[in-house]
Amino acid sequence: MQRHLIAAALGLALALSSFAAQPVRAEDGQITRAVAGLAAIALIGAAVSQAGKDKHDAYVKPEHHGRKTDENTLPIACLKDYPVAGADKRLVGRGCLIKHYRNVAGLPGSCEFRFRMKGHDHIGYDPGCLRNHGFAIG
Repeated sequence: MQRHLIAAALGLALALSSFAAQPVRAEDGQITRAVAGLAAIALIGAAVSQAGKDKHDAYVKPEHHGRKTDENTLPIACLKDYPVAGADKRLVGRGCLIKHYRNVAGLPGSCEFRFRMKGHDHIGYDPGCLRNHGFAIG
């Protein structure tokens, strides 16, 4: 808004400076046309300023009420540390996803991480890889 106000003031100053350089000779209708022109400039400036405010105020942050609605958002409860090769590795567990996420088949195969735990084969997904493929966790 400040930019518009400064531009309007500069335009007004330039317009008035040309009037000051000439002797004052107002004929019928000249003053009326000048005032009407200045009023039109002021109205246009106000409309442009208001249009900028309307765009800014129009955005409303969506409410999730504790649940994410995005199909690419995986449940955070499925992100756990699993003991892999003597160290903990943070993975998104496939078993948990099958219970709590609809599109497990749509997850990228390149993010799969296969490991053995307690004598059974398991599959998890690398969270960094999932993020790189457009998925969010939360």
